[in-house]
Amino acid sequence: AAQRVASDLAACKHGKEDAWKPITEFLKASRFGDSIKISKLLENNPQLDVNCGRDMMGNSPLVLAVKNDHAEVVESLLGRVPLKSMREALLLSISMDHNHISEIIINHPRYQQNTKRTSGQVSPRSESMEMTLDVVTSDTLFAAEITPLVLAAQRNQFEIVKMLLAMGETIEEPHHPYC
Repeated sequence: AAQRVASDLAACKHGKEDAWKPITEFLKASRFGDSIKISKLLENNPQLDVNCGRDMMGNSPLVLAVKNDHAEVVESLLGRVPLKSMREALLLSISMDHNHISEIIINHPRYQQNTKRTSGQVSPRSESMEMTLDVVTSDTLFAAEITPLVLAAQRNQFEIVKMLLAMGETIEEPHHPYC
């Protein structure tokens, strides 16, 4: 994790010595739920990559906010993170029984764009969401085959299951192993 943190900081700095100070402040504000500090940092550093920095355990600001149940911070960050991070945050919030954060993520326009409804029928998922579901990297907390619907069903979170089903999420039939 420490090696990944060092490489993340090197990638984030882009050659500027003072560039990692806002990232460190951002991580701290995310961990402690300081939504006012988050807003100021985003306002003063519009180019700040909110998914760039990691703490010593390899947690991104969004993961820190979800783990510590800081809904306001999660709302602030959702529009600025990649879909893969949004999916990861949703799975984490479901696994930690933070239903209010799960609802925030599910109701976010970027998440909803990837499970569109057209005249009562669900259209296929967009290519960007499919890519996020198929990619498993070393910093992923969940296996690729674990979807938000599967996890919510396993954890008996019926309200989240109903929301996801209403948006058109489905559980695909598994591929037969002897085929």
